[in-house]
Amino acid sequence: MNVDIEKFINLSQEELYVALVPQNEQIAYSKDGIIARGIEIFTNLAEDCKHDICSEYCKKEKEIKTLIDAVNIVLAVLLANNYMAEAIVVPFSVLLAKYGLSKLCNC
Repeated sequence: MNVDIEKFINLSQEELYVALVPQNEQIAYSKDGIIARGIEIFTNLAEDCKHDICSEYCKKEKEIKTLIDAVNIVLAVLLANNYMAEAIVVPFSVLLAKYGLSKLCNC
């Protein structure tokens, strides 16, 4: 799983949004449309799992030393609670950890 995490950490924010959109859906959108759809998916999923992720993140915030540590906390919560398809759990976790975890949780 760490190999996947590192691969996704190196992607841009836009590329991570694109990774959230299922391949069969992507053909219906322009590049900007795919990114907008990814943002919509991200926003909806973040709201759905906010309580569980933030509860765990706020408990462990002081222990987090790296981005991978933060991603692993999000991943653990998502996988334990089956919030989303496995295909998008890593890009979602990386996106949240890189760009919105502290803002979402506001510990």
